[in-house]
Amino acid sequence: MHIGQAFDLVSRYDSLRKRRLSLEMMVWCIVGMALPPFIR
Repeated sequence: MHIGQAFDLVSRYDSLRKRRLSLEMMVWCIVGMALPPFIR
C-alpha cells in the first residue's frame, strides 16, 4: 500500500470517529434531558 493512501485512510477514519463521537455525545445529552422526568 502507498504511504499516501494509508495516510488518507487513517485521516478519513479519524474524522469518521470524531463525527461518531460528537453524535454519541448529542444522543447522550438528549437522553439526559429526556430521562429525569421519568426517573422521578
